[in-house]
Amino acid sequence: MTIVVNFYLSNESNWDVLYRQTCKIIEKHFHPDKKIYIYVDNPTIAQQLDTLLWTFHDTSFLPHTIYKDNADFSVPILIGSNANSVFEGDILVNLTTNVPNCYQQFKQVFEVVPNEENYKKSARERYKFYKSQNCKLETHNLE
Repeated sequence: MTIVVNFYLSNESNWDVLYRQTCKIIEKHFHPDKKIYIYVDNPTIAQQLDTLLWTFHDTSFLPHTIYKDNADFSVPILIGSNANSVFEGDILVNLTTNVPNCYQQFKQVFEVVPNEENYKKSARERYKFYKSQNCKLETHNLE
């Protein structure tokens, strides 16, 4: 199976705005039968996204929880900073500057890239890595 890696390039460098854009991406691709893992750098960011997924949109609900060792895998969206996830899923949303160790356990990877030079540089490195792994690469510009 070829993994599809989507790079979402934002013109924003404000992380609050970027997290909202990420929620919209997740909402667009959400389906109750899909498993989505949002990979972040630390538990503080996981908590921010947990709160934002409850409040970013008045008319939608995205069932989610923060990933822990005893995570409820029946919840469609998990948020965490564990790159060694113990489940296979449909979509991995990467909000870090590294390629997560678990990326091969997913059908798709969404790389969300802010408009900051150091993040764009690390995104180019991840792009090269995914290309060397024969992943299918796609790029999208966020509004």
